[in-house]
Amino acid sequence: MTILTPLPFSSMLGVPFVDYLNVTVPVEYADEVNARLLPVIEALGFFTEADVGLYQLLDEKLRPTRGTFKFQKRGKVLVISSSGGALAALRSYGLYGSYLQELASFPHRKMQVSKV
Repeated sequence: MTILTPLPFSSMLGVPFVDYLNVTVPVEYADEVNARLLPVIEALGFFTEADVGLYQLLDEKLRPTRGTFKFQKRGKVLVISSSGGALAALRSYGLYGSYLQELASFPHRKMQVSKV
């Protein structure tokens, strides 16, 4: 018995989008990640640091309603989280590609090389 039935491609409405994004990088890059991503976030307009590493975008009336970016150390990695509202703001300002390019410039998985 099949629970899900695949839909034909023609049933897709609109343009595909990402509504939440988490990326991890080794924790030793935390300072550089902040230095490279904060200018992109600042280009979106007003924001506030609601908590350590939690950036809340503000609307034109300075109300926190447009999305969040979160930089959280978790063990050996830094987790960079972007909410759907934050990603929508990046897309509407034409900065989505720049944001992803900055994220892509950091390693996402540490490779271990074993000696033979």
